Amino acid sequence: MFINNQPAGTRLWPPFRFDISDAVKQGENKINIRTGNLIANKMWMKDDLGKLRTWGWRGTPDLRPYDAGLFGPVKLIFTEEK
Repeated sequence: MFINNQPAGTRLWPPFRFDISDAVKQGENKINIRTGNLIANKMWMKDDLGKLRTWGWRGTPDLRPYDAGLFGPVKLIFTEEK
């Protein structure tokens, strides 16, 4: 995650929460969330599904269990300092 082009943190597993209070500025801010994806998702798009069959699958494999990406909702939670 990046705030105003500055790294704000990385998470490989939940909870996907970031304290960005030091990165935000008054006015407009730019939030960029970069996600990674599994190699299986990339391979199924290729014309040669034979690569997947070498892993022991027959026919076109069901890749739904390998879904990855950004699943919402994305929330910004504002709290007041005490």
